Amino acid sequence: MDGCPGGIRRTLKKVWYALCGDRPYVYIGRFIVRILPQSFQARVRDEFFTARGPTGVFADIVRAEVNRQHYSADSEEEVRRHTRELFWGSTPGKRWHDLGKERFRDVDAYHTEFLGPRRPLIHHLSDLLATTEGYQTICEIGTGNGMFLHVLSEEFPSIRRFVGMDFNKEQILENQVAYEGSRLKFIQGEVVDWIQSGCVDGTIFVGCETFEFFTQKELEELFRLVRQAVELAAIAIFALNRTGFDGETVSQPRGSTAYSHNYDYLLKLHQYQIFRRHIERAGAYDRVCMLAVAQPGGW
Repeated sequence: MDGCPGGIRRTLKKVWYALCGDRPYVYIGRFIVRILPQSFQARVRDEFFTARGPTGVFADIVRAEVNRQHYSADSEEEVRRHTRELFWGSTPGKRWHDLGKERFRDVDAYHTEFLGPRRPLIHHLSDLLATTEGYQTICEIGTGNGMFLHVLSEEFPSIRRFVGMDFNKEQILENQVAYEGSRLKFIQGEVVDWIQSGCVDGTIFVGCETFEFFTQKELEELFRLVRQAVELAAIAIFALNRTGFDGETVSQPRGSTAYSHNYDYLLKLHQYQIFRRHIERAGAYDRVCMLAVAQPGGW
C-alpha cells in the first residue's frame, strides 16, 4: 500500500465487505430515503426491473432500500402483497413487459436472447407430449406480454387451450386486444383461484422467469395444490438461479426481489418426477430449464 490514499481506500473497502457483505448505502439507505423527493423515488421504483430510471448513487440507494424492505418484510403475506401491488401488478411490472416487447422486435435479439434460452424447455415439452397422451391445456403463470405463450401455441397445435395468467390488469387487457381471435386466453388474477375454479385435468403449468419471484413457501403451496387438484399435471420451469445453487435446500434472495430456488429438490419433495432437466451455467447465474410430472395419488 505504501501509505497511498488509493491503497488505503482499497484496504478499507476490503475490510468493509469482509465484515458487512454489502455496500455501505444498503445500511444507511433507510435514513437517506427519508430526505429524497418522493417524485424521484417513484421514478426509480417505476423502472425497478428495467433500470431505465434515474441512475447514480441515490438511485442505487433507493433500489437497495426497496430490496431491503421486501426481503425483511414482517410476514409472508406482506411479501406477497408487495409482489402483487407494488411490483408485478403495477407500473414496474408493466414497464418490464413493455421493455421485452420493444427489445425483441429485433429479429436477432428475439432468437438469441428470448427464444434461444427457452428452446431447451420447448424440447422438453415436445418430448412429454410425444410420449404421454391426455394433456389438453397449457397455462402460463406470469405470462406478461404473452410472447412465450404465443410461441407455445405455434409449437404445439395439438393442445386445445392456452391460458395466460398475470397480476397486471393493464397488461392482460392489452394482450386480449393484441391476440384477439387466437387460441390464447388471458386472465388477470391468482393462479391458485383459477386452479380451483377453471382448471381442467391434463394441464401443463409453465413459469418463465416467474417462479423466482415466489417465496419458497408460496412455491411449495403451488406445487402441492397442482398435485392435489389436477389429474395429469406437469410443471415446466425456465428460471435464473445463482450459480451452483442446486446443492441448497433453502431458497435465498438473489436481488431485485427475486429468489434462487432448488427446483429439483422442491419438486421431488412434493412428489413430482423430473422428466427433463437442463442447466446452462453462465456467469453469475444458471439458466434452469426443467419439466416435472406430478406423480399419481394425492396426499
